[in-house]
Amino acid sequence: MLQEPWPNQVAIKAHTQPGDELICNELSHIYYYEGGGIAMNSGVSVCLLPGDRGRINSKQVGDHINPADDVHRPLTRLVSVENTMNKGGGSVYDFRELEKDRESMQ
Repeated sequence: MLQEPWPNQVAIKAHTQPGDELICNELSHIYYYEGGGIAMNSGVSVCLLPGDRGRINSKQVGDHINPADDVHRPLTRLVSVENTMNKGGGSVYDFRELEKDRESMQ
């Protein structure tokens, strides 16, 4: 059962399996403000990346995707981005950067 009915937590649960990894910014709302929900609700580990006003870029994402054949590391399954980034002063992503993130996951 989910800790709280937060839409973010439902989305993470829908896109991951226990033992997977999610990549997000270190100040991301889902990590910083949702009370450990990622681990509790989905059993997913988190790779926290620093960013520019709360935004991570496609190079960072690509550099932190774990190789699928490495049994010692969790499978990177999901990247979470936040628009607008509250702790980044309301910063937003350029849509082209998000497209690059998607390409790095394929």
